[in-house]
Amino acid sequence: MAEIQLTQAQQAAVDNRGGSLLVSAAAGSGKTKVLVERLFAYMERERCDVDDFLIITYTKAAAAELRGKIAAELSRRVAVHPESGHLRRQLFRVYQADIKTVDAFCAAVLRENVHLLPGDGQHALTPDFRVLDEQEVQLLRERVLERVMETFYARLEAGDAEGELLAETLGAGRDDRALTALVLEQHSKIQSHPYPLAWLEQVYAQWEQTPQALADCAYGRILMTDTCRKADFWARRLLQAAEEMADCPALEKGYAAGFRDAAAQLAHLRESAADGWDAMGAAVPKFPSLRPVRGEEERKVRAKAIWDRYKAEMKKAAAPYETAERDYLDDLREMAPAMRALIRLTADFTRAYQAEKLRRNAVDFSDQEHYAIEILTQPDGAPTELARQISSRYQEIMVDEYQDTNEVQNCIFRAVSRDGQNLFTVGDVKQSIYRFRLADPTIFLEKYLAYRDAAEAEDGQPRRVLLSQNFRSRREVLESTNYVFSGIMSREMGEMDYGEDEQLHFGASYYVPRTDTAAEFHLVSVEDTEDEQFDREEVEARFAARRIRQMLDEGYPVQDADGRLRPITPEDIVILMRSPRTRLRAFTDALRRERIPCSSGEQSAFFATTEIAVLFSFLQIIDNPRQDVALLSVLRSPICGFTADRLALLAKREKQTVRDLDKNIQVLELTQGFAYAPLQREAIRKAMTENCLVLTGGPGTGKTTTVNAILQLLEHQADRVALCAPTGRAAKRLSELTGRKASTIHRLLEVDYSGGVVSFIHNDKNLLKCDVVILDEMSMVDVKLFQALIAALRYSCRIIMVGDADQLPSVGPGNILGEVIRSGLVPTVCLNEIFRQAKRSLIVENAHHIISSEPLQKGGKTDDFFFLESDGDAAQKLVCDLVTTRLPRSYGFDPVRDIQVLCPTKLGPTGTQALNVELQNLLNPEQKGKPQLQSASRVFRVGDKVMQVRNNYEIVWNRIGGEQGVGAYNGDIGIVESINMRDRSMVVRMDDRRLLYPAENLNELEIAYAITVHKSQGSEFPAVVLPVAQVPPRLCYRNLFYTGVTRARKLCIVAGRRDVVNRMMSNVRQNLRYSGLCELLKENLPPEQMAAE
Repeated sequence: MAEIQLTQAQQAAVDNRGGSLLVSAAAGSGKTKVLVERLFAYMERERCDVDDFLIITYTKAAAAELRGKIAAELSRRVAVHPESGHLRRQLFRVYQADIKTVDAFCAAVLRENVHLLPGDGQHALTPDFRVLDEQEVQLLRERVLERVMETFYARLEAGDAEGELLAETLGAGRDDRALTALVLEQHSKIQSHPYPLAWLEQVYAQWEQTPQALADCAYGRILMTDTCRKADFWARRLLQAAEEMADCPALEKGYAAGFRDAAAQLAHLRESAADGWDAMGAAVPKFPSLRPVRGEEERKVRAKAIWDRYKAEMKKAAAPYETAERDYLDDLREMAPAMRALIRLTADFTRAYQAEKLRRNAVDFSDQEHYAIEILTQPDGAPTELARQISSRYQEIMVDEYQDTNEVQNCIFRAVSRDGQNLFTVGDVKQSIYRFRLADPTIFLEKYLAYRDAAEAEDGQPRRVLLSQNFRSRREVLESTNYVFSGIMSREMGEMDYGEDEQLHFGASYYVPRTDTAAEFHLVSVEDTEDEQFDREEVEARFAARRIRQMLDEGYPVQDADGRLRPITPEDIVILMRSPRTRLRAFTDALRRERIPCSSGEQSAFFATTEIAVLFSFLQIIDNPRQDVALLSVLRSPICGFTADRLALLAKREKQTVRDLDKNIQVLELTQGFAYAPLQREAIRKAMTENCLVLTGGPGTGKTTTVNAILQLLEHQADRVALCAPTGRAAKRLSELTGRKASTIHRLLEVDYSGGVVSFIHNDKNLLKCDVVILDEMSMVDVKLFQALIAALRYSCRIIMVGDADQLPSVGPGNILGEVIRSGLVPTVCLNEIFRQAKRSLIVENAHHIISSEPLQKGGKTDDFFFLESDGDAAQKLVCDLVTTRLPRSYGFDPVRDIQVLCPTKLGPTGTQALNVELQNLLNPEQKGKPQLQSASRVFRVGDKVMQVRNNYEIVWNRIGGEQGVGAYNGDIGIVESINMRDRSMVVRMDDRRLLYPAENLNELEIAYAITVHKSQGSEFPAVVLPVAQVPPRLCYRNLFYTGVTRARKLCIVAGRRDVVNRMMSNVRQNLRYSGLCELLKENLPPEQMAAE
């Protein structure tokens, strides 16, 4: 192939001087050759040395490749001009030239000038600083973030209302993984700003003043602009379709009027945007049915397809306008404190992380760039003396792949390039694919639009050169590319118009003319049937493999480097995918099926090997035992063994054989005086014969009756039965309902805290001496506690898990009940019949209405469920009046012991914080002579209702009657009996136990006249007041509302707004838990059951 001569545009890019030059080089336009030629033009015409230039590339591989090309070109030119001593000297200098990535440049500047950094007062970087690798960065960030979160929670204890809202919004007060992940994500993203903390301050200031109209904020503008754009498009499309119906009377009569009317409505919607959000909401188009049309089937189908797509897209676009602007603005104002708290938390983490790296004399990759900015620029952005010295070293700064730069790197380039006067940049904004690495192609685009053409620019003005001729691809490839992108690329989509300058123009004249090289587009379309379902990726992979096989078999000719044609080989073909990770296996299998050799280039990393992954997970849970995935990985590994295997063993054992089981059930029915329902009988049979059983159902479906029947039959067999529940209140309730002793799981396993770490006396080395375990409130049990229980069971022991799958999942990691049910491994009976005595309870009926999304029954004077409408401060007053006056007077309830306020959130007028202050002042006000203790923001008085808010395995209790023990658990509720002012201690009575709280443990207690719904799990109260006037959007979901209602035993009053209740009932979102237990259990299913699945 003949050597490609420079085009006029390429030559202009090589020769142009006098100011900053931007070269917009399309794909295959020879930008690397232009860069090399420009470098040699300086060396040969202006006698510059190769090391007089700073050449920045995007990757180390690109830097090495470019250095190799320069060296090869030098060798070629020295061979042509052996007499040139200047060129020969460049052969030695080329390997000393600054051809490097921006990271490498910043690191070199930093090591030479690290003394210019001020440090933090305690530590400072030294020239031998270390660059952390990705794994070190991840571990260090997690460790620092954990410390920052501890400080964050301490501020919450001290009354940080904004922080409380943030914690509630992202973690529902129970799980901060979403919050910590968001902090890490925000920290990573702000690294693309030259001054991250200053940028956070700007954003913080914006959230201090929320907008007066949605059009004044970015979110509203984007939505309104997008809606207007869609309205414009569909108005044009519908009018065009109506015009095409003119020659068809049937369609003109049936459809055209509807199309034109819809276009007019869209035009009105577009015009109403000037009047604001609510005006657009009022102008949302209607979607009437089209009139029937006879005949013209093909054209009718096309027109109907346009209409259906218009309706689908505009209904989706119009959905946000169903909510009034006021409500959105209220949401923004409500969330502004949480956003400010998130910004503060991100800034705190950024400072702490930076300080920890300084202490270790280490930096990460982004630090190198930010430290470089610190020593190269002054606060006003002007270059420092050091920057001016560096810029004097270089004749020119050349930056390759400039479209993938970001503002941090751009700031560095500007500082060392004499304010951009000797900056040469080359790239193609259309090929910017690294936004996920924080690249900002708008930097390139702004210059592309603002710079003048090089031929017109005056001296000192920035200029641009366009390289649009492609020397890589055949004409047919370029034409098809231009055809596609001219139709889909614009300022709105792709950030630039795809006009004549941006199109690819054919320049590869070395190709042999042919007629068999047209671009191919294949639409692979398959539809599932009742008998067969298709994997779309597999179908696509098989089609591609067969097409490649066909080309290979036919010997499709390709042009070689010397211009001759030869048959195609597998090495000539590449398959490009957006994400090989998800499709690689399907394509590899398809190619191998067609006997086509292939290589993906994907290699398993060191940390992906099983042994290292297990060890890494083990270290993760040592650092933080609440990490679900890491915990499950270790528990299942050979280090520990795992719950799934134990459950599988229990489930796979041969079933128990019970003689006269049906006869014994009949005897029970005669004794009780009623017959069990069919599902209850099924549950009883399975409990007696299966090795594992899940018994689930809502309130009033007979779970307790079924459990009592099972207990009687088990005792008849002389089986040793252990009854347990995850919390003390749940265990007490289980004991009351069954008339038998029940304990917490911790008490059953016997907690051992002697070594400073929670462990259990009963474990896989010291098994429980029982034949059957009945575990109530299973939805509250987390992975770690369940693993401990299963590990302590004998192989022959059976386990019966009882719970309500519709309640909130556990506070700790995992969703054991839900995943055990989903796995299909454990026999499950779901009781769904509400019994006659329960049907008379509106609490029970409405609980089932909540799950089935049916309207709530309002309730009359004699019912046990009421809904009272109220909002804001009036709702707070209503709740206080109900608790202190109306319910005690009407029903005789004790306002402290019998009535419990359950709040979805801690914040707002009807949140736990505000209500506890009001209720404490009303029910237990400050009195002269009454002892009270101040602990942080809380005030405790004798008679106060309090709750334990974290597990304490060491606190001593004395049971009334003389028994002594240790342990108070999250969610335990009690009454303050006495206060010792001298040593600042309190005695709290929790049921029949008295616990002494020294001063250092008072932070474990909270006032509990009002508690969150999450804290109420596993408990029941005679009367529940559930305020739902102001509930943050992330807490408006069905499980939370259902859990709150079902805590009431005799009376439930919902006080608040009906629209909030409707939102909660319609939102089926659940907290996602990625424990993997369901998949692990499924691995143990027998083949025939797997087939059924």
